[in-house]
Amino acid sequence: MYWLNERLLELEAEINALIKTREDDSDNYDYEKYEELIKEWNSIQRTLSTSQASIDKNYSPYWSVVSRLIRDEHYWFCNKCGINLSSNRDLLHLHHKDRNRINNDDANLEPLCIICHATCLGHSHLIDEITDEMKREFR
Repeated sequence: MYWLNERLLELEAEINALIKTREDDSDNYDYEKYEELIKEWNSIQRTLSTSQASIDKNYSPYWSVVSRLIRDEHYWFCNKCGINLSSNRDLLHLHHKDRNRINNDDANLEPLCIICHATCLGHSHLIDEITDEMKREFR
């Protein structure tokens, strides 16, 4: 996460420089660049806060990043039933096969839809989280 914090500092410096330009010389102010920097800054802030929440749930500090990358690599398909959840990404989980939340080896991680994930050992509690709306997604 160190590199994300470093990037935040860089972005803040760039944003502050743009704000100063706007104050000093509004003709040379690049509004599109400002919007782009703010968007990236917000994205990193969300990643950092999500990562902190992961740590609080006994996941590795980079869990949110790892989870997103692995699911991206699998194009948001469930490895078990094959459903494509690219339009409803919250329903695709990343399962730790050995049930160790800090073991993020590729061989230990498997993208599974919430229904398939609920059938895995120790994950039956997920059945209670499956709403009627979610079930409609799987038809």
